[in-house]
Amino acid sequence: MVGIGIGIGIGARLFAPRLNRVRSRLGVASPLEFLAARYNVTTQQVSAWSGSLLKIVDVGAKWAAIATLLSVFTGLSLGRGILITGITGATTAVYCQVGGRPDRPDQHPAAARYAPAIPAQRPDGRAHLLGGRACSSSGSPTTV
Repeated sequence: MVGIGIGIGIGARLFAPRLNRVRSRLGVASPLEFLAARYNVTTQQVSAWSGSLLKIVDVGAKWAAIATLLSVFTGLSLGRGILITGITGATTAVYCQVGGRPDRPDQHPAAARYAPAIPAQRPDGRAHLLGGRACSSSGSPTTV
C-alpha cells in the first residue's frame, strides 16, 4: 500500500504540471486528445480501445468480488450474485445517464411534478444560482 501511495505522489508531482502545460499549449482536454495531436489518431484509438477492454475486465472483477460477498453473507450462488450486481449496476448507469432527479422543474419538463418550486432568493436575501448568475460574497451579481 505504501508503494502505491509513493507512486501516486511521484506521478502527481511529475506528470500533472506537464499535462497542464500541454493542455494550454496544444489546446487538448484529455490525454487521449494529446495522443491524437502528438502522434496520430491510430495511437489514440489503440489506447482508447485497450482502455475500454481493461475497464470491462475491471468492472467484471468488481462484480465478481461483490457477488462473492453476497454469496458469503446471504448464501446466494455466485451466478445470482453477479446477475443481481449487474442489474443494480445497469440501473445505476441508466439513472446517471438520464440525469437523476433534477432539482429544478425547468431542467426537465416531465419532472415538474416531482421537484419543489425553488424561490428566486434565499431567506438571507442572496440570489440562488439561477440562469448562470450568482451573488458574490459582497452581494453583487457575477456571471458564472
